Amino acid sequence: MQTLLKSQDLWDFVEQGYEDSDEANRFRGNKKKDSKSLAIIQQVVHDNFFSRIAATIKASLINLAERIQRRFKSHHYAVDVPNDVWFVDSDCSNHMCSNMEMFKELVESRKIQVRLGDDKSIQVEEKGTVAVKDGHGNTKLIYDVYFIPHLAHNLLSVGQLISTGYMVLFVDRFCVIKEKKSGQIIAKVCMMENRMFPLQMSNVEKDALVSGTQEASRLWHLRYGHLNTNGLKILHEEILS
Repeated sequence: MQTLLKSQDLWDFVEQGYEDSDEANRFRGNKKKDSKSLAIIQQVVHDNFFSRIAATIKASLINLAERIQRRFKSHHYAVDVPNDVWFVDSDCSNHMCSNMEMFKELVESRKIQVRLGDDKSIQVEEKGTVAVKDGHGNTKLIYDVYFIPHLAHNLLSVGQLISTGYMVLFVDRFCVIKEKKSGQIIAKVCMMENRMFPLQMSNVEKDALVSGTQEASRLWHLRYGHLNTNGLKILHEEILS
């Protein structure tokens, strides 16, 4: 027997013994507890109900993961950007703005509970029309925007854009907003390092296209996003007017 054990490199364990590490002991202990718990559950719960319980637990874990993801995303919102920047957001159901100075008018809204990125809910009591500048310095309007004073940053709702006749595509590191009927590109926004898509919409008069100069053939350059001439025209006529 000794010769057989030596041939398998096992004799030292028999002769000297083997002391388990604390980590191995903990692993075996946890595994034993898991098995014991499962055995108890299966003894008192019918198999059909057990599968439902397991499915419910899985759904709860998925919900927890989504909440953690929202909190993580909310952390990324907290970057130092001007308060006239709008983030193109596929999670929010409505345009939201925290800068009262951008509103042309505010009216009392029906009481709506909005869940923010940090998983907190806030009641929206006002909505209104946001004023921005077009390429000629004229004030243009974005309607049905929720006013939320404590929102970290302004949000441009992908869903609201789609419901009003626009296409929103995420290609490589860009978000492209198109006019659905004509296919014209309204805006092309480059993704930041934190995977957000910021578009600045207030200081366009500084970078807007100037008629009769070389600027007329260039893209309308914003600090974070870019509008071309056709996009500016469509934006002027349909989105913001």
